[in-house]
Amino acid sequence: MKKPWFKKIGIIILVLILIFVLGSLAWRSLVKRVNEAMSVLQEMTAMVERGDLEVKVSGTGTVIAAVEEEIRTRISGTIAEFNLKDGQTVQKGQVLAKLDVEDVGLKIEQARINLALAERELAKLQQEKTAAVVTAPATGRITWKIKEGEQVQKGSVVGTIQDYNKLRISGKFNPAQIKEIHSGQDAEVFLETFLTSVPAKVVEVKSAPTPSEAGGLLYDVIAELDNPGALTAGMKGRLKVFTPEEEKLSVADSPLFLPEAIDVRAPITGTVTKLQVEGEKEVKEGTVLAKLNNPELAETLEEQIATAELRLKQVQLELEELESQQAKRAENSKIVAPIDGTLVMPAVKLGIGDMVSQGTVLASVIDYSQLQAVISVDELDVAKIKSGQKVTLTADALPEQKITGTVANVSAQGLSQSGVATFDVTIAIDPVDGLKVGMTVNAEIHIETRKNVLLIPIEAVRREGGRSFVTVADSSGDEGIAIPKQVEVKTGAHDTTMIEILDGLSEGQEIYLQSVNLPFKGMPGAEMQVQYAPPGRGGF
Repeated sequence: MKKPWFKKIGIIILVLILIFVLGSLAWRSLVKRVNEAMSVLQEMTAMVERGDLEVKVSGTGTVIAAVEEEIRTRISGTIAEFNLKDGQTVQKGQVLAKLDVEDVGLKIEQARINLALAERELAKLQQEKTAAVVTAPATGRITWKIKEGEQVQKGSVVGTIQDYNKLRISGKFNPAQIKEIHSGQDAEVFLETFLTSVPAKVVEVKSAPTPSEAGGLLYDVIAELDNPGALTAGMKGRLKVFTPEEEKLSVADSPLFLPEAIDVRAPITGTVTKLQVEGEKEVKEGTVLAKLNNPELAETLEEQIATAELRLKQVQLELEELESQQAKRAENSKIVAPIDGTLVMPAVKLGIGDMVSQGTVLASVIDYSQLQAVISVDELDVAKIKSGQKVTLTADALPEQKITGTVANVSAQGLSQSGVATFDVTIAIDPVDGLKVGMTVNAEIHIETRKNVLLIPIEAVRREGGRSFVTVADSSGDEGIAIPKQVEVKTGAHDTTMIEILDGLSEGQEIYLQSVNLPFKGMPGAEMQVQYAPPGRGGF
């Protein structure tokens, strides 16, 4: 009876021993797994630290010329001069080529002739309009041949003017003497009556000789002298002419005589309304002598003058237009460099003798001193970029060269591809040796610098529903084991690796770089799960 009891006791003891052994093994396995998990978590942690953050936006682009202009012909013509070469350095305004264009010089000359004729015609008509008065053609004594109220015809002689202050003498000279005598030479007249000489001037040398009483030939030389007051026509004197070689004395005395009287003519057909000067009175040249009247002629002249003025204006405009055309053609025939830069010739080159039409491209000028680069920026970053921001660039072709620039323009319209929009940002590159159009550059746009701020790796932040979270190491767990805990944070500026924490974390706090899910609380048999959150997830 005792044997079955002891047998049951033995079985119970064996079961208890088995449970204890299995429990010990399970506990050891759990502790080992926890330690392994915590070791992995320690490798995925970082500390909240203070530091400086420089926010940049990066991109890659190709170097282009900021300023490039085409050299085009401004008019049609034939190339007469051509001084363009590929790679040639030119300055703004430099003449590079010239065209032969239609010359309007003959038309201009004809227009000038027409203008002169129109001016002359108008002046003539205006003179006739003012010709209602008779003026003295010379200085002297007026003798009338008309009376007031008489009708006169245009051009008829209405009086004469005799100058009694001048006298003339005609001296006779032989053929040997006459060779050296010319008009304008100084002379003098010896007056035997007064035993004195009066200065004179040769005014005419007769070319036809007259026979002398001795059978020879003599030539008349006429000289004019001022009448001091005591001389009269008919007095005799002897003429002496001063030639470059010697004095030439006339062969005999000759009588003094008055100069020929000058006719006074009527300028128009009309009635003599008034004689302004009495007969036999001394008058000066230009003095108004009489007034005439012809109403019908005056009206006709008014119409003719108006027509002549219009004609003159028309001719003036035609001449101005032709001269303007000529000046423009001359200026436009010159092909000049529009900017400073380097010439780039087209594939099909032109030269002297080629016909070109208006707007033909002869070459392009590129200003290599002003270079740009255009990079594409993601829609999430474009709002940070403003004109004038500093840019640092690098070029693989110039690894040792420091290249700088500024943001010149941010495109207002983006380009969407695969649901993602990008915007072109133009960068003005500062002058640098060696940088060429076509080279590839990497650009970093400096957005802002944050000094002494809380920073954590950007991959530690997870975004959900517009909120940001970070997993921290909470040391309040059992046996001092750090338990991952999710906290909400407020973020600020960031670059590609670090992000600013404005609220939710403190300096020195430990955080996980990956999101961790630990559903157990130290319970045996529970499974630890670790999830990896890719860097940049959630919009960073």
